[in-house]
Amino acid sequence: MATDLTSLSATIVAKISGSAQKAFDLGTSKAGFACELTKSLSFGTEAGQINQVWGDRRVLAKATAENIDLAGVLTNALGATATFAKIKGIIVRNRSDEADLHADHTAVTDAQLVVGGTPEAPNEAKGFQGPSHEAGDAEDVEAGNVFLITNFGAGWAITADDADLFPIENTDADDQALYEIILLGVSA
Repeated sequence: MATDLTSLSATIVAKISGSAQKAFDLGTSKAGFACELTKSLSFGTEAGQINQVWGDRRVLAKATAENIDLAGVLTNALGATATFAKIKGIIVRNRSDEADLHADHTAVTDAQLVVGGTPEAPNEAKGFQGPSHEAGDAEDVEAGNVFLITNFGAGWAITADDADLFPIENTDADDQALYEIILLGVSA
């Protein structure tokens, strides 16, 4: 499946930096630390390239799940269908703790998301395994936290009608969850 896009680029930046210190009788000792990755992806289908993107801000009702279908039903920001053959980057940001983003301006919540894993019945066999070593592996993303994973080279293969569903679940029985998701990948 080809893409309708004629250009696409993205830059992923992950950074942790800070300092640690310890006071002792004659002063304070301080040490800094930093680790940063900046990766730019250009238009295409080879290593280090992408030609598909999809993103959305979504709300999940309390104790519900949804399956993001990676092969053929997502509509990109330009109104065309984004069909992924391979995923090269996933970011899920749980923004449930940010009241000003909720449409009804509800109070912040501590809703926890579960990202990945096994889709809800009757689609259990259609789960996108992606970076997981074991089928059904999932990650918890608490309110205010981010899940980010990349495969800039080959990407993770999508098999339409076989392994193309990426589940996201709100495990909070009392509160809705608000999250943002961006998928980067290629159509071939």
